[in-house]
Amino acid sequence: MILSSLNIHCFRNIMHAEINPSDRFNLFVGGNGSGKTSLLEAIHHLSVARSFKTRFCKHVIQHGAKEFTLFGKMGDLSVGIMRARNGKSRIRIGEKDVQSIAELAEQFPLQVINPDTYQLITAGPKMRRKFVDWGVFHVEHEFVTFWKQLYRVLRHRNAILKEKVDFDSIKQHLEPWDADFIRLSERLTCFREAYVEELRPIFMDLMQRLLDIVGVRIEFRSGWSDERSLESLLTSSLQRDIMLGHTQFGPHRADLLLYVGDHLAQDVLSRGQLKLLVCAMQLAQALLLEKKTSKKCVFLVDDLPSELDTEHRRALCGVLIELETQIFMTCIEQNAFVDLIKLPSTKVFKVDSGNITPFERNTS
Repeated sequence: MILSSLNIHCFRNIMHAEINPSDRFNLFVGGNGSGKTSLLEAIHHLSVARSFKTRFCKHVIQHGAKEFTLFGKMGDLSVGIMRARNGKSRIRIGEKDVQSIAELAEQFPLQVINPDTYQLITAGPKMRRKFVDWGVFHVEHEFVTFWKQLYRVLRHRNAILKEKVDFDSIKQHLEPWDADFIRLSERLTCFREAYVEELRPIFMDLMQRLLDIVGVRIEFRSGWSDERSLESLLTSSLQRDIMLGHTQFGPHRADLLLYVGDHLAQDVLSRGQLKLLVCAMQLAQALLLEKKTSKKCVFLVDDLPSELDTEHRRALCGVLIELETQIFMTCIEQNAFVDLIKLPSTKVFKVDSGNITPFERNTS
């Protein structure tokens, strides 16, 4: 869905801003600390009700203000978000207050490309599970229900493992929970595996366009051995699960690994190459989303020139152009994106000390 208007109040250094973006490219130009990234954070809030830079909402409320408010219009749908320092919050979609962030995310699929993008590969498996689950969530309506049920069962199982009772009592208490855990785990894993299988060829095609590297492959790990059933692993690992106080095997341990030949990608590629690899993964998700649902994914692109040379930056911009979706980009110098600025669908905005204003483009 396309963001057609945005109102920001008391969000970081933006006291008030109102913009009517292009439905294609929007370039925000300004110096360091001008508020460019803050604008992208505000848009990100309209999708998932949180920042991509901090998990503390109070950090994005403008100094001296009690709350921030955001209003966005997406086609015929309006979205509003309020967060206050005292912890109060309100999310409104259309005429209805909602409690579920999933309802918000479903309306506004969104991806972020920024200087930390490479961490999807270098950080722990939790980020990569989130990456896979983002994709499955947007194409399989049942997924979020199974996901919530699984993690509820997992919490109960881990609580039982911590009980100060004998082994036989714990084993008996776990039996009904393990049956549900196994059933939900297998269902959730089927969703994930099917999604990665569909994503793989799209990713490989994009990767070859962005990076001149051979031997790249992507592998999904379910969270338990392919050679044994989850049921047998839960049985054989119970003693150690009790000692650790948590469940060692299951979809909560799933991972998505990228290899170059026999080596993990993070062990042999530069940071710039890793960034392009992750961009290929994110762009593949957007293409798969459109293929399966006809929905467009909005992209927030912060400081694209970071660690990318001119050739690779142009290659990435070329793919973004082909997506024909809405993109919000930031940069210090607009000359870094001459090809984009020349497009008639591009809007350029100047950002200075939290003030955002459209200005005439230099297309020469």
